[in-house]
Amino acid sequence: MDKPPPSRDEIDLNTPLRLSVAAALAFPDGSLTASGLRREHARGRLVVERIAGKDYEYRTDEGAMPRRSKSARLWLRKRRGRAAQWVILDHGRELRTGAGENDLRAAENALAEHLANKRRPQFGDGHPSNVLIADILADYGENHGPTTDRPDLIGGAINKFIEFFGDQTASAITSATCKKYVQWRVRQFDARAKVRTRSIRPSTAGRELVVLGAALRWCWREGKLDRLVPVSLPAKPSPRQRHLSRGEVAALLAGALGWDRQGNRHPAKVSRHLARFILIALYT
Repeated sequence: MDKPPPSRDEIDLNTPLRLSVAAALAFPDGSLTASGLRREHARGRLVVERIAGKDYEYRTDEGAMPRRSKSARLWLRKRRGRAAQWVILDHGRELRTGAGENDLRAAENALAEHLANKRRPQFGDGHPSNVLIADILADYGENHGPTTDRPDLIGGAINKFIEFFGDQTASAITSATCKKYVQWRVRQFDARAKVRTRSIRPSTAGRELVVLGAALRWCWREGKLDRLVPVSLPAKPSPRQRHLSRGEVAALLAGALGWDRQGNRHPAKVSRHLARFILIALYT
């Protein structure tokens, strides 16, 4: 007996769906079937990924409709009896990165290298409506990313932008789409967190949007865009304020005066200047 298809609440953007299930969810009246989705894929309008000889689709952010073809992105491939590996999914192709589940930085570097080698960015007349966001990110990541202290952070942000924007042009970057990007990111789990159930924070999405803004400014200064495309950042959260307790202040002063936690004093570790500095900082 065939298993009933899952409900829309049971699937997310990263849940692979057989074409028959995707068609049933998107077109419950039966007006489109798996064969129709395959024809749309053949025309280049939809992305279909082949896994273990079977074709799969993914839901869009708006609902159960199969999503349009997107650029290369990272995917954590999990197989029974094998260690999970990061792979690159690129229009139905699966490319190995050689990075394990806990080596996300290496996987992001592999994706950045794949994007740089895949094609040369094309800027044309530089108008935002004629320049792909993926080209802007690829050019920025290849030519400016290696000069930064953390190119892997740029690579990670580029991966998310490509997954979200796909083949859209720079003219699609508006305050509304930036807000939508933040909403999309906070529904995902943080792969770097020790507790894998922790969601992405708005501040993380904001830092990623800073990378997008930097890429746009860099291409504009280099003359590859004929105008500056603004990026809207989420509102900064209120700073967290916490005051030291009397016990914590006493422990700080005791440590500055050479006392350890066992109640022993070490004359060589006495720093009266540090103790004076702590008192001045507390009372000013």
